[in-house]
Amino acid sequence: MSANKFFAAWRNCLLKKDSEALRALLSDDFIFSQHHFRLHTDLFSTVDFFETGQFKSIDEFQITLDTDDFIASVHTVTMNDGHVEKVYAFAKLRNGKAYEWHILPMPTEM
Repeated sequence: MSANKFFAAWRNCLLKKDSEALRALLSDDFIFSQHHFRLHTDLFSTVDFFETGQFKSIDEFQITLDTDDFIASVHTVTMNDGHVEKVYAFAKLRNGKAYEWHILPMPTEM
């Protein structure tokens, strides 16, 4: 799986409420972790979260790593209220599918 394919599937699920391509890229034991909210969800809850539009969009992907075992990106998340936040996201891969997806906020000042 390529990082571009993975991120495109996430974005499509969010914007078009179509999770078919995304589900094909996630393992049955998939876990999604939003570390700044201390939230960890399974496959079903994750897809539901994206399909119900908990935020407006994800954009400006800057892929930082794309291997057979790991993909990572910095991208923006636009909340429903218009607030834009930059995050670091990475996935652990096994047998061509993501089994973990982690989102961490980017520092606002270094």
